[in-house]
Amino acid sequence: MLQQHPDISFGFDPKRSKQLKLKEVRFFDIDSRYSAGLKLYKSFFKKCQTKIISDISPGYCIIPTKRIQLASKIMPNANIFLCIRNPVDRHWSHINKQFFNGKFKIEDISEKSFSQWINDPMKISFGEYDKIYQNWNKFFKESQIHLIYTGEISRSPRMVMNRVFDVLKVAKLPLNNLKEKINHNTIYKNRFQNILEQIYEPKIERMKTFFGKDIINKWN
Repeated sequence: MLQQHPDISFGFDPKRSKQLKLKEVRFFDIDSRYSAGLKLYKSFFKKCQTKIISDISPGYCIIPTKRIQLASKIMPNANIFLCIRNPVDRHWSHINKQFFNGKFKIEDISEKSFSQWINDPMKISFGEYDKIYQNWNKFFKESQIHLIYTGEISRSPRMVMNRVFDVLKVAKLPLNNLKEKINHNTIYKNRFQNILEQIYEPKIERMKTFFGKDIINKWN
């Protein structure tokens, strides 16, 4: 959606011959890129000439605080947008996209093996939004961290985008294709619904305390 705005730029992969927009730069969460240093990170944006430069990399949610600290030093005035989704749905979307993706059939995998995969701490941490917020809030002010709920995107996408434009101080423009894209497979998810709900039940209760009880309505 942001890619349609003329005042917002995305990076370009300097190694590609075709200079296509790169929405996810993934400098801070890919070790090989991070170890290459800031010169590499800056090279992704050297052709950007707009007022706002954007890097939409979901992996930044769970990067070590040391890397968040570096981000705050080189971009002290950055606005951070954290998209919050029902963690059970988010986890299943992650599974459906990365694990299956047309390569495997769930019926070929034992429930025990798949349950172990579901319990991957890294994948679970993506849905612990309170911890993500707290880590970034160590180096960025609360006024710089903005929450976007998927339920609000589904119900009022234009309202959400206008709110983002207000934060970025760019013109509000009529944008096309304001629809939320969600990866899911209901049949497969139902088989493991109880496992996922058991994993996240205490975490959701904790997040309700941190963000407020209405978080459930906001992400649904």
